[in-house]
Amino acid sequence: MKKQFLAIICSAFFMLGIGSTASAAEVYQPAATSSVATINYQYVLANIPESKTIQQSMAKLSEEAQKDFEKSVNEKMNPEEIQKVRIRVATDLRQKQIDLVKPVQEKINNAIQQVAQQHGYTVVVGSDVVLYTSVDITDEVLNAIK
Repeated sequence: MKKQFLAIICSAFFMLGIGSTASAAEVYQPAATSSVATINYQYVLANIPESKTIQQSMAKLSEEAQKDFEKSVNEKMNPEEIQKVRIRVATDLRQKQIDLVKPVQEKINNAIQQVAQQHGYTVVVGSDVVLYTSVDITDEVLNAIK
């Protein structure tokens, strides 16, 4: 009697285990309508109308940073002080470059979102992280920006 009862309990746990595994598998299945597209973000950034202006501004900022560094450093400074000036100038330059590029990145991201929504893409990833995909929306995003 005890053996039959134990067998029934084990069978019940086994069936519950299978049932919960099946329902968990159903929950974690990817959506059947999921579609992925890629974009070459660097290509878009290099080919948007603002690209030339950004490059010119960055070159000007780099020249200004170099002049600032040269003005701030003198012969009486020890290597540690010179390094601190170098870090300060580089940090300032990096922040100015971020401020310059940020509006353009937002414009690109909005265009990516617009194209993705138009075509029903649920995921858009950079082409530099994907080995293969049949859908590349780089040119469509460039056209949406222009």
